[in-house]
Amino acid sequence: MNILVVEDNEVTRKSLVKTLQKNLENCRVLEAATGNRAMELLENNYIDMFLLDIELPDFSGMDIAQNIRGIERYELIPIIFITTHITFLPKALHEYHCYDFIEKPFKMEEVIEVIKRLAKGISKEEVLDKRKYLTITNGNITNKILLSDLYFIEAQGRFIYYHSKLGLYKETKTSLKKVMTQIESLLANTFVRSHKAYIVNTQYVSSIIRNKRSASSIIFDSYDKVALIGETFKDELKKKFEWGDWY
Repeated sequence: MNILVVEDNEVTRKSLVKTLQKNLENCRVLEAATGNRAMELLENNYIDMFLLDIELPDFSGMDIAQNIRGIERYELIPIIFITTHITFLPKALHEYHCYDFIEKPFKMEEVIEVIKRLAKGISKEEVLDKRKYLTITNGNITNKILLSDLYFIEAQGRFIYYHSKLGLYKETKTSLKKVMTQIESLLANTFVRSHKAYIVNTQYVSSIIRNKRSASSIIFDSYDKVALIGETFKDELKKKFEWGDWY
């Protein structure tokens, strides 16, 4: 695994490089103090993960992230921001598909924990196989969301909301039916319509709350939002996913 550390503070950068090399197996760490040097390295090496400081002398980390996402082979590669300015995070998460962030000052144990967690996903089929994502557009912002990161998709008014591990994304000018057709074309058989306004990823379903007077609720692992089950879809869900014990 190749990790590129982009940090202008030499002490912090050298400490990060040393810590990563010591604690991660089969890891090659490249380093850059400027945005220009970072761009040279990522063009001449295949990078598996980026650690980007937000503030650099020539570029911002945001600018580098934008350039990274403009290169096809880096569209889905993990980017981790290192920053003292957490106000940038909503933009980082949504516009540049930032996977995580580390707030300064930080402990090296935190850095290793984040990298190890994300590194487990690098070899997943969903990351390597670029067919396994949805491209969504909201205004002039386009994001690519891995199917494996989605809990559920919700239609609300003229908007489609994507509830994902990386946050909530919104899209217009589409429909739930079109989204489901896209998912089916990717052979993602863990997704199913549960309601006229919901598509759920069954791999994250933890339980169902039954309600005789209104739509029942689907509860997800490690996520506090719920999806609904409509009467029209109930029998098919029970049959396909053996939810008889729950529902």
